[in-house]
Amino acid sequence: MIQIHITELFASPEVFHSLAGKISLFLGGVPAAPLFMTVMGYFVIWRAKKAGVLVKRGIRLFIYGIFLNIGLNFHLLVKIADGSFSYDPLKYIFGVDILPLAGLSLIALALFIKIKAHHPLVYILTAALITFITPMLSGITQIEGISEYVLAFLWGDVKWSYFPLFPWLAYPLAGASFYYLERTDFFKTYFYYFIALATLLTAVFMFKGFTVSTTLQEYYHHGGVFFLWAIGFISLLVFALSRLRKAIAETFADQYLQFLGRHVTATYVFQWLIIGNIATAIYRTQSMAASLAWFVGILLVTSLLVWLYSFYRKRQSAKLKYRI
Repeated sequence: MIQIHITELFASPEVFHSLAGKISLFLGGVPAAPLFMTVMGYFVIWRAKKAGVLVKRGIRLFIYGIFLNIGLNFHLLVKIADGSFSYDPLKYIFGVDILPLAGLSLIALALFIKIKAHHPLVYILTAALITFITPMLSGITQIEGISEYVLAFLWGDVKWSYFPLFPWLAYPLAGASFYYLERTDFFKTYFYYFIALATLLTAVFMFKGFTVSTTLQEYYHHGGVFFLWAIGFISLLVFALSRLRKAIAETFADQYLQFLGRHVTATYVFQWLIIGNIATAIYRTQSMAASLAWFVGILLVTSLLVWLYSFYRKRQSAKLKYRI
């Protein structure tokens, strides 16, 4: 996540379009947003919150996402306000990033919970349908009475619509599907057949997957074929990482990754606040070596800020318990 944002916003055009840049874009593809949203969908169902609770949380996340847009673009918005840049500020304030997507996805999942959808096929077939109709919806850029800024959160194929509900809702739905599938005797009996199918999907569509992952606008508004490849790839990632987790159990690397995993939203927020505001000053000017140095530095600073934030939250929680 951090390295792809640095490649997009810090790295010079020469680095961005190089082989290293394409590898960075690839690693910032399925292993980032699709995996994050799939895991979110899985745990939303696992926690079994009531539909009303999810709707309220979804609304909060959406609003937080707008505030984060203002925060990460604060330097740029100041430059726009003083006349240094002549950009439309609304395209940055209402940029469709992960937090608004997560909020809308929670509201959508609440609807599935409300109708008591418990079968994995309900979720995965809906997910597939969403991705296959996305290319048709992306061509609808204007609807009378609906602002383009609103449409961008749904499917609008505009530059500031990075993670619209179509096709990205498919990944939380896939995660929810896996939650129910994982608990069936059918899955347990034919587990390695599922791994074989995931391997086949990943191998057959690898060229398509790599091409879309390294073409940002196509990645943001991808269709069904990429989704099938991504689900296969995610399945193999989960399988491989679950075994890696056992191999590095109780090591520093294990504890550090678990720490970031438990505080993934805070990590996301802090790294964007840092990268977004620095980018205004050094947008696409950095060499490969400088980009790597930025990555190490921002990862360390973000980790420290997340640790301080988690420490503060624990202190506040302890004080509250003491008062009670």
